[in-house]
Amino acid sequence: MDIFCHVRPKPALSFAGKYKFVDFCLSNCFHSKIDKVVVLLDYQRTPLKNYLTAWQEENLTKMRIDMLEPEKDGIFSGTANAIYQKLPYLQMQTADNVLIMPSDHAYKMDYRKMLAFHEMAKADVTVGVVPVPITEAQRFGTLTLDEKGYVVEYIEKPDEPRSNLVSMGIYIFNRDILVKRLIEDAVKAASLHDFGYSIIPEMVGKDRVFGYKYDGYWRDIDTIEAYYETSMELAGKNPPFVLGGMWPILTGENSEPVKK
Repeated sequence: MDIFCHVRPKPALSFAGKYKFVDFCLSNCFHSKIDKVVVLLDYQRTPLKNYLTAWQEENLTKMRIDMLEPEKDGIFSGTANAIYQKLPYLQMQTADNVLIMPSDHAYKMDYRKMLAFHEMAKADVTVGVVPVPITEAQRFGTLTLDEKGYVVEYIEKPDEPRSNLVSMGIYIFNRDILVKRLIEDAVKAASLHDFGYSIIPEMVGKDRVFGYKYDGYWRDIDTIEAYYETSMELAGKNPPFVLGGMWPILTGENSEPVKK
C-alpha cells in the first residue's frame, strides 16, 4: 500500500467512492453509542486531523474525537507503544474497559455485543476473531480457542498456520490489566511493543484471554491486492457488504448529516 500512502496515512485513503478507511471504525463507534473516541496520530498526521475535523462537522455527531500525537519530534514505535506513550491520558479516564481497533479495515460491527461477551467471560482481554481461508491465514495473527472461547494459542503471522481463525486487530481490555501489561512490555528491549507480536502472546496462558467470534463481513485492506479485491466485491451485482442501510457508513466527504 506504500504507493497509495506516500502523502497520506492509510486511514485517510479513499475507498469505494466518497469513503475513507477511517469512516468504518468511526461509524461503528457512533452506531454502538460510544461517545468518546481517541485517535492516535503518527504518519502524515495533518491530512487525517483535517479529515477527522470535517467528519465531525459533516455528521453533526456528539461523539467526541480526541486526537493525540507522539511527543515532539517523536514517533510511535508500535501499536502498544502508541498507547503506552499516552498512559497519563488513559489513567485519567473513568471507563473500566478500553476498546482498541485499527482504522484501515472495512466492516460493520456493533461493539456492544463484543463488550457484553467480554464482561460475561470476565476476560482480561477479548480479541475479535474471524475465519479466513487457511491460505490467507499467514497474513494475520492466528488463534486456537477452546470450547468456551478461551485462547489457548496465539501466533502472529505464522509461516505455517495451524488455524484459520485470525485476529481482527480489535481488542477490549480491562483497563487496569492493559496499563500493567504495557508498563511491563515497555522495559523489554527485545520487544516490538506491538499488540499482535508482544502483548497478546505474552498474556496467553497468564491472563484471561478470550476470542469473540464475529460472523459478519470483514476485510483487512493491508495490500494493493486486498484493496482491489474488496473494491470489486463491493462494486459487484450482489455485494456482500452494504455501505448504507440501517447501519450506514458515515463520511466526511459531502455526506448528509446524520439525524440521531
